[in-house]
Amino acid sequence: MSKLSAATSYTFTVRARTAGNTSAASAPVTATTGACTSYQGGSYTAAGVSSPAAGTWLLRASDTRSWNFGSLNGWSITL
Repeated sequence: MSKLSAATSYTFTVRARTAGNTSAASAPVTATTGACTSYQGGSYTAAGVSSPAAGTWLLRASDTRSWNFGSLNGWSITL
């Protein structure tokens, strides 16, 4: 395997107190609910990517609100 395909998708499970200022995603994210407000997001697909799949992958997540918190319990990439 040397290249990513356009069908590669990233699916996230998200717990959020508020969805707040989120941008629209291309398809539903796996929503985890409970004491938190459910997050309406999506699966993210890297369409037309021609970069090599081999190498170091980095997931970067941030919370820009000081009054709330969140957690990322896991993530995966399927090539």
